[in-house]
Amino acid sequence: MQECASAALLKGAHGIEERVHGEHAGDGDQSEGENRQRRVPLQCVDHDLPSVSIDGDSRHRKHPARRGSGSAVAATDTLSRSRHSRQREWLCARTPSGRSGVALCCAAIAASLRPLGGSARRHDSGGGAMRTTAFSSAAMAVAVCLAMTGCASAPAATVDPLQTQVQLAAGDADPRDLEEQSGAAQGDVISTDAAGLAEVVFPDSSFMRVGPSSEVEITELGAEEAQRTSISLDIGETWHNVQELVSDEAVYEVVTPVGTASVRGTVFSVVCVEGPSCEFIVFEGELEVEGDDGTVTVDPYERVVIPGAQPEPSTIPADALPDWATENIARDGESDDAVALPDPPLEAAALSGDEWAILITKLEGDASSDPPGAQVSVTWTISEPECDNAVCTSTWVSSSGSTGSLSRSGTVITGERVLDPLPCIDSVTGEVLAEGVAERTISYELTITGAEERDGIWAATQIAGEQRELVFVPPELRALCRDLPPDEAEKEDLRSVEMTR
Repeated sequence: MQECASAALLKGAHGIEERVHGEHAGDGDQSEGENRQRRVPLQCVDHDLPSVSIDGDSRHRKHPARRGSGSAVAATDTLSRSRHSRQREWLCARTPSGRSGVALCCAAIAASLRPLGGSARRHDSGGGAMRTTAFSSAAMAVAVCLAMTGCASAPAATVDPLQTQVQLAAGDADPRDLEEQSGAAQGDVISTDAAGLAEVVFPDSSFMRVGPSSEVEITELGAEEAQRTSISLDIGETWHNVQELVSDEAVYEVVTPVGTASVRGTVFSVVCVEGPSCEFIVFEGELEVEGDDGTVTVDPYERVVIPGAQPEPSTIPADALPDWATENIARDGESDDAVALPDPPLEAAALSGDEWAILITKLEGDASSDPPGAQVSVTWTISEPECDNAVCTSTWVSSSGSTGSLSRSGTVITGERVLDPLPCIDSVTGEVLAEGVAERTISYELTITGAEERDGIWAATQIAGEQRELVFVPPELRALCRDLPPDEAEKEDLRSVEMTR
């Protein structure tokens, strides 16, 4: 919360001067007509931040934070927590940063000075009366405030608690619950419970969402033009939608226990768990992650886990994204301020979801009696994948009841299933010579060739490739087939596969 504190008279750009005129010859050490002056810095103080002096020097300085005390270090002896001070605090707590905020803050100062502008008498121990005078003009207070070149508060972010519970702590102060939008600045810590969700908007309109059971610290926060933002994340999940960084000095980074992620205009997520281990996923732009083993570049719809068995980034399909990512993609789609996401590449298209219509056509081969050109139509339902580094695995179920598995890396899909073995049959008499001696396998080599967005998910819509069916009788079993010759012991069919949905 921000509070403006001052004494009675503004002087230049350096502070406030209070003049006390002696009215009686018996007024202590002050002779008649002699002036006593005291200069008090004018400050806008954030109870959760180092104080910011409005004296031409906008630098931060550390001071002991006293939450809720409503005191500026150099002005507590001048202004009490009167009704006007409380009004002033209420206004400044809702004042935006920058010159417009200064105007409102200074107007509040003028309001607090108004009671001092009249003729207020007080008596000292000697029985004499002293008249305290001050400028009471609100116009002068505002004019002087606006004329002061350093009269601007430090860069501030905005924290919006989207789901409770969200807490904000300034420096070493105890965290406080956030029930409504609040300001935050460099050094502030934002934390959430198991159901909490917060959105933090930075001065350049870049924003971060802080997921459940997370804690982040704003370790650096620059003005809108500077575009310097640094976040520290040890445990939890964050989503970052970063505006393009214009200058070479601009920076947006997330510092984690395993490495630092730096961008120049990117949409990405960072999830860190105990271990420590952190997962970085990019959705737009480029992300550089610098760790102990070097720096890796992560492109859209790629992920890297550090530390991990796969040190290089790999594509993550849309249906393998964690819920945290899909939820934020949906939120960004409803926001006018979010950086728009481009269409993902084919490598990221989802296989699960709607049924696939499959047409299988025999091209050649002798593993079956089907002639070339024979066709079979089936449907497949493919499950959501489980990904281990660069390979994702799914299962499928066909309309005929058969099942199988698929392994995927990028746009390339492979799979194999073993069928029940075939008996050995005499080709002349039709006699079954032996049961279950001919092994039979079907393998797939497929490629994703088309994709589009469906129900908010980037989904594959076309797949093409080949199916091979191999019938093989092991040498040790060929005698059961009356010494089946080698050229009859291994047969193969080749079929084309077209999948659409």
